[in-house]
Amino acid sequence: MKIVKKIGTIILIVVFLVILGLWSPWNNWNINIFNLLGIDSSEKFATLKVKSIQGTVSIYVDDELKGTATDNSEFAEINPITPGEHTISLKKESNGNYYQFVRKVNFEPGLDVVVAYDLGPSQMFSEGHILYTRKNFLNTKNPRLSVYSSPEETSVFLDDILVGATVIKDLELDKSVQHKLKFEKNGYDTMEILILPENLVDREKLSNYDIVLEVNLFLQPVKINYQP
Repeated sequence: MKIVKKIGTIILIVVFLVILGLWSPWNNWNINIFNLLGIDSSEKFATLKVKSIQGTVSIYVDDELKGTATDNSEFAEINPITPGEHTISLKKESNGNYYQFVRKVNFEPGLDVVVAYDLGPSQMFSEGHILYTRKNFLNTKNPRLSVYSSPEETSVFLDDILVGATVIKDLELDKSVQHKLKFEKNGYDTMEILILPENLVDREKLSNYDIVLEVNLFLQPVKINYQP
């Protein structure tokens, strides 16, 4: 009899779980396990922000289409992204051949990877930048910036002060304010960007992080003076 009762109890439990699974009342309860534990789930994942400087581009993460970015809208946000290394690809889905941006970058929890690009017919006739972060474990109060560029030996100005030519490594940034970076090289268009988040709370998250910035300058076409 005890065995029969146990079997009957098990059957009732299985039937109850099946019914509960089909009903799924918690789908309408808006309960977030991270919130119950006092954890902000956004801090556990990363976000990819993409801006197209001209035209529309498709955004791929690890060869999977995640969305599009246009030149007439704000940054497209792709999230959540699991922290770690991922391959980002930007493609201009239109007639004609365009440079395809592909880069393997590191994503840190709670932080953004930012990409802004104008994809031209080749890398030399494209321009843009990508910014990502890496934990440095050195207990640095301010983030450190490393800058790489194409072409190399591009002059870098921080808040209108020349700090050197690329490659630049471990340049400390005061995180209490945003900064302006300017890139100049003869024969190429000048590029200016703001670095560090606008919000102070977000800037504070960058303590103990290294920031990696890669910029691609647009090659100015050669001017030919034609005199008949």
